[in-house]
Amino acid sequence: MRSLKRNDGFSLLEVLVAAAIFALWLPSSLYALQTGLATQLKVQQRAERVEAMMTLHADIAAQWREGSVSVEAMEIDWQLDVIDAHRAVLTLSADAYSLRFILTR
Repeated sequence: MRSLKRNDGFSLLEVLVAAAIFALWLPSSLYALQTGLATQLKVQQRAERVEAMMTLHADIAAQWREGSVSVEAMEIDWQLDVIDAHRAVLTLSADAYSLRFILTR
């Protein structure tokens, strides 16, 4: 004999609970994605700035070893403090980021 009650599919209550869980989960997931993308952009910009600073360092170091330094860096401030005839300290600054190098001949 067949039962009169069929259990095919989900009940309305189960669907509403699943929708409520999804409604709570979705905004937090979107916020986490947005935060991750913003962080990734900041890291990429910082990496590009460090790469530009390293290129400037190589240029200044090569010129200093030859005897004179004349470099124009638009976005990066630099300062060369000569210690003696064979050593100098190069400081590169951009935004809130700063690098310091010791140059030798």
